[in-house]
Amino acid sequence: MNPLKASVYREVFMNLVSHQNTNPRQAIERYLENKLSGTELLRSIASYSRWVVPARFSGGQPVFLEVGANGSRHFYMFSDTQAFEQTLGTLGSNVIGEHFIQLTGDAVLLSFDDSVDDLNINPNSEHPIYYKRHQFSLLRRWARVIRVERALDTVLSTNGGYDVIRDFDGYQIVMRSDQLGHNLMLAPDTRGRKLAAIFTAEDTLEAYLNEMRCDGWRDLEPLMMRGAELFDLLPKTPIDGLVFNCCGPVVAKAFTLAFVQRFHH
Repeated sequence: MNPLKASVYREVFMNLVSHQNTNPRQAIERYLENKLSGTELLRSIASYSRWVVPARFSGGQPVFLEVGANGSRHFYMFSDTQAFEQTLGTLGSNVIGEHFIQLTGDAVLLSFDDSVDDLNINPNSEHPIYYKRHQFSLLRRWARVIRVERALDTVLSTNGGYDVIRDFDGYQIVMRSDQLGHNLMLAPDTRGRKLAAIFTAEDTLEAYLNEMRCDGWRDLEPLMMRGAELFDLLPKTPIDGLVFNCCGPVVAKAFTLAFVQRFHH
């Protein structure tokens, strides 16, 4: 990669990371102004760590509240206590309750099922947004993406999360075809190592494809794999290691092939 291209790419990378770390209020506002893509908004929602969710407590355990109105059932989540209190003041405690718990985005998105009609985020605020039932599968997919990315970030320091990494069903690799057959595309590496390029989400895959196309690669074919399939394939491939999300917008995570052996026990 030439220095000019690298400089431009770092700027784009930092812009995407800043979107990811944006408070949901700001992310929703930017999305409604067409300054943030739907994918970037979903990553922001799923990765945010302090969502406020109305709940009651039964037997010492929190039970999420669903709000019924006009024959529909709604699941509410709020970016902050101010947004919660605004809705509390509008609907009253008999509807939304007075209590809440704070959860990570992935935990919230995996906590409700198709018995509700929609997910309402910051209702009664200046910039509310909602997702309908047919979009729930997309929300849950992003929750699983964030969960596996978090596991990849901490697996070596905590020695935990291997089950999350193994069970994830949305990894993608990129293949290319030539006269010799199908070949696995590699991550860019200044030291000449053969590092398998693996991706956890559509935005990380697209960042890689854009970079490879800029470098002249053509006829690239993404292939989705389950963790068990992926970790069975990699030891049979002539590589030195593997890199998850090598081109952003999240921080890349590199591992030696010894990491893969943990999934064969």
